[in-house]
Amino acid sequence: MLIRPSTAADARDIFRVRKKSWKAAYAGVISAEFMDRIQEEPTPLQIRGFDNLMDDRYTYVAVDGERVAAFLTVGHYRDQDTPDHTRRPEEGGEIWALYADPAYYRSGVGTMLMKAGLARLDEQGLSPVRLWVLRENERAKAFYRSQGFEWDGASSDLDLNGEIHVEDRFALIRPR
Repeated sequence: MLIRPSTAADARDIFRVRKKSWKAAYAGVISAEFMDRIQEEPTPLQIRGFDNLMDDRYTYVAVDGERVAAFLTVGHYRDQDTPDHTRRPEEGGEIWALYADPAYYRSGVGTMLMKAGLARLDEQGLSPVRLWVLRENERAKAFYRSQGFEWDGASSDLDLNGEIHVEDRFALIRPR
């Protein structure tokens, strides 16, 4: 398994992995109607975003042969209480996304990506590191705990086109 920075050429595979992961992780939690509407094709702007030219985020992919198996995006902490999720680097870093093709669950790929992402945030001096996870996503919460994250007591409502879910904020509490 190779961990490397993403490129624009990875965008379609990243979107494929995200949709497959959402369908596996959130079956029975998020409606099938919402899942069917998850964007499958990236826009030209989204494609360019995976070239890692923006200051506030960075994406890594895990590649198995020619196949993107998983991806992770890290960046400046985002304020959940603002409509545009204002970036607040003075409040540290954030794991924005970590998704794996279900065929790669429990393969170690998440740990490899997490190591790369945390190193990137360290290089930028972004501490503490936080992330948001759906309250019902026990698999993800167990993984994040294995990486040194714990729920810090903060929660936020996530509105998925009128479908309200609760996200809990986890923070890295052990030294890396």
